[in-house]
Amino acid sequence: MKHRTNLPAFAFLLLPFSWLFWPPGTAERIQAQLAKYQSKYPSEKVYLNTDKPHYALGENIWFSAYLTAGAEHLPSLVSNLVYVELIGPDLTLKASRYIGIQDGVGNGDFDTERDWPEGKYFLRAYTNYMRNFDSSFFFQREFLLLKPRVEITPAVPETPKSITDFSVQFMPEGGDLVNGLSSQIGVKAVSNQGMGIQFEGKILDDQGTQVAVFKTYRFGLGAFSFTPQSGRKYQAELSFQGIQKKIPLPVAQEQGYTLQITQRPPNQLLINVRSNIPNGLKDAVILGHLRGQSIFSFSNAEGLEKLSLTIPTDSIPEGIAQFTLFSSKGEPLCERLVFVDNPRERGRLSISTDKSTYAARQKVSVTLELKDQVGNPLKAMVSATVTDKQSVYWSKYGQDIRSYLLLQADLPGHIEDPGYFFVEENATRRQLLDMLMLTQGWRRFSWKQVLQDNLPDLAWLPEQGFTISGQTTKLDQPDKPVSADLMVVAMEKGISQLVSSGPDGRFSISGFPFVDSTQVVIQGAKPNSNSKKSKNSESNQQGVSGNRDIKIRLDADNPPPIDPQVGFGLPLSTDATQQKSFMADSKKLADLDSLFPGIWKLSLAEFEVKGKRTKNPYGVGDIPYRAPTDRMIVDSLPGKNTALSVFDFLRRIPGAQVVGTFPNQSVVLRGINSLNGPAQALFVLDGTVVDASTLSTVPVSNIAFVDVLKGGQAAMFGNRGINGVVAVYTKRTGNQPAQYDVNGIINFKHPGFYKAREFYAPQYDKKKPEHDRPDFRTTLHWVPIIETDQAGKATFSFFTNDKAGAFEILVQGMTLKGIPVSGRY
Repeated sequence: MKHRTNLPAFAFLLLPFSWLFWPPGTAERIQAQLAKYQSKYPSEKVYLNTDKPHYALGENIWFSAYLTAGAEHLPSLVSNLVYVELIGPDLTLKASRYIGIQDGVGNGDFDTERDWPEGKYFLRAYTNYMRNFDSSFFFQREFLLLKPRVEITPAVPETPKSITDFSVQFMPEGGDLVNGLSSQIGVKAVSNQGMGIQFEGKILDDQGTQVAVFKTYRFGLGAFSFTPQSGRKYQAELSFQGIQKKIPLPVAQEQGYTLQITQRPPNQLLINVRSNIPNGLKDAVILGHLRGQSIFSFSNAEGLEKLSLTIPTDSIPEGIAQFTLFSSKGEPLCERLVFVDNPRERGRLSISTDKSTYAARQKVSVTLELKDQVGNPLKAMVSATVTDKQSVYWSKYGQDIRSYLLLQADLPGHIEDPGYFFVEENATRRQLLDMLMLTQGWRRFSWKQVLQDNLPDLAWLPEQGFTISGQTTKLDQPDKPVSADLMVVAMEKGISQLVSSGPDGRFSISGFPFVDSTQVVIQGAKPNSNSKKSKNSESNQQGVSGNRDIKIRLDADNPPPIDPQVGFGLPLSTDATQQKSFMADSKKLADLDSLFPGIWKLSLAEFEVKGKRTKNPYGVGDIPYRAPTDRMIVDSLPGKNTALSVFDFLRRIPGAQVVGTFPNQSVVLRGINSLNGPAQALFVLDGTVVDASTLSTVPVSNIAFVDVLKGGQAAMFGNRGINGVVAVYTKRTGNQPAQYDVNGIINFKHPGFYKAREFYAPQYDKKKPEHDRPDFRTTLHWVPIIETDQAGKATFSFFTNDKAGAFEILVQGMTLKGIPVSGRY
């Protein structure tokens, strides 16, 4: 017999001491394969914390995103990009954000429009890497977006007035019933409204003899012990609100195995394994893991006919542990989920304010203090929201970051009131949580996947930054891929990178750290057959040379399919007074937005550093330098309608010499010489470096103006601008740049990481004109990222609104050691 515990310090088995020493065998092979699987496929989890659980149309949705990886829930080093999507009632994508993650956290926001349909919306978040696995492990939350109105009756979704049907499931512990062996059976009863129901029932055999009774408790969960007998069949007889049902129990196996685990307060697990197969447990292995990290192993080398083990849990992290019984050949026979409830693994978050009561528009100072269970300070990254308690409904037992990461993210399927299982004063929470483990499916991975020798490669790679991918094809034959050399340039960011597409024309470049929208150009050419450049080939200023008769096509965004059954919902209050208050405040806010347009809405531009870039009057966006050496405004020039290209105008700029004939032209700026004589100037189109042939294709009617930069004014372009710069700016509609369909070239604007807007928080201690507006905010304050200091403390402040009544503070986040924390004040 072998016996090993990884995270716990020890385990008890009343057997000779010599049995604790055992040679390598099946247990080690399974553990090694599990470690290999977790190393190749570390699990990532995303959680979104929002400022409110429900919204009125026209409001902003503010959120923070937390990204963890591995068994310890540490900030993910696998990915630093999270995709966050707002999905409408018709399951169409309303908006999406690319959220950059640093130290495990990022933040963003969504606008909502008043003309959108009201109803159930979804927030979904995932990484590219998470797409390799079941989409049920994406973060997906359902919430209500309501139309501001005075009446409230239509705002609440209609539900059936009475229960007209129900379903009941019976799930044997470990997987199967076995004749002659006692088993525990989990029960889950759900009404047609989707909620758990409570009732009593009885188990009868096929001769009508009652052999067991049972009852379901809160959430419709229950369990009972039962020993099936050979040759007998069994069914449950149930009655609830006049509805009677007879439901057959799972058919028992003639021979097999049972695995039973019992929680022993305060911190022990009792494992019992039985089999009615002669020598069936010889060399059997029991392996326990928590989030893929092995925590216990045992091998029955002595061939005991039954096993009883006691495992201490005070050193095991909190969360769902999976125990599996394997045959001597490594085949999984039974499985059991157990929730390890470990108070030592929790943080204690206290929230306090400087006063107990406040007047309207008075400043509130908030102090956060986070410690472990023995009083040591904890460093953490958290977010905080302050809402009007009269109007905003936070469910008492709703989902939070702790219940999500420790329970919901590892146990797909609907879980009613998940927060209930984490409130220590709830006397029945441990028993109900164990019943939940008996009745909820496990799908993070299967042992069949883990134990295969050749683990499949990833289809969706982790992303550290953005990936640009696509295909190169023959110019007019999109179904004919060609190999090509490509140069990707993001001039504003000082980024240039060479890549080659394969024989299938496919290319992919990863790791672009675009912190905001960035103009990108990709130039490509088919390589020459010989090493020397032919007379007919073209060479751009970035080193890509060859035949440019190719087409570059970028891959379109391809979000995963949307499954409305995945995730969980945030309910609206059933209290009529609270509903009425929320709808009334939302209506007042909507009316005030019409009366005071622009007040209490801050754009990102208001927070940018002034003076770095100048806004020009030609509708072409920002210019990355203060002033050019020369500027030529095309619309002011005579004869502009007869010009073939911008080069015809460049001849008019003092000191600019145009060399060659259309369409093969270049520019030399007088007064600038290299060691080899006059050298061609650098060409920039709307902020992106291009070659002369690209510039010649721009319609003259699209050009707003041309700047020439020399000397220090061209310094921002580095060595590439040493021979001077010719910068061409095109006319635009709004913020959209002109697009060009040129052989071997494609240019586009990449959105980059989303720059979250600043939450507007009025400062009433300083009189401002906008303070004349009445204040009926339902979100009084939102702080997306707060870092506690070495003492575990952090502070923030806000001002109350015009309403008399209470406010509520909710804080959620993660410690740097991977402990989820949440608190409410």
